[in-house]
Amino acid sequence: MNIGANKSASLLPQVTLFAGLTVIDQGSKRLAQIRLEHAPGYRFLNDSFRLLYAENRGGFLSFGAELSDGLRFALFVVFSTIGLAALGWLAWKSRDQGARYVTGLTLILAGGASNLFDRITHGGKVIDFMNVGIGTLRTGVFNIADMAILAGTGWLLWQHGRRRSKLSADIKEGMSNEASDPE
Repeated sequence: MNIGANKSASLLPQVTLFAGLTVIDQGSKRLAQIRLEHAPGYRFLNDSFRLLYAENRGGFLSFGAELSDGLRFALFVVFSTIGLAALGWLAWKSRDQGARYVTGLTLILAGGASNLFDRITHGGKVIDFMNVGIGTLRTGVFNIADMAILAGTGWLLWQHGRRRSKLSADIKEGMSNEASDPE
């Protein structure tokens, strides 16, 4: 049995997920650029969902947008590239952990890579175009890549919680078996 071939075959869904998310994110950003850049924005569902064009020079919630160009480049291009490379290496090394674990990493990688592509091709900016909320309680403006990063992070946290719960149950079961097993 060729184990290397099985590992490669098992990566096909992850590669497809990565490529699909990146294409959808970049396509949606391009569409937002065409349709929303010079438009006042659109409101849906009693203003709980908005489509509007924004260029984000910072990170999450525009963190770091006021930094100098050099610091922003170092933080959002250089360090992001290093972080994504490390995450890619982790995903590659973790492929024996199962598809569920690698799927979370893939979601984060796809979102991060797509936003990094924006920064490289749009002068250090990421195109954002969605906003949700009720009344004055609103999110920042975000994009599909941001949703992928958030979904991947949530997925990994959920998987971690499931593993801990299973481990706790296994430990309790083992302890009860030891207590009921007279030697």
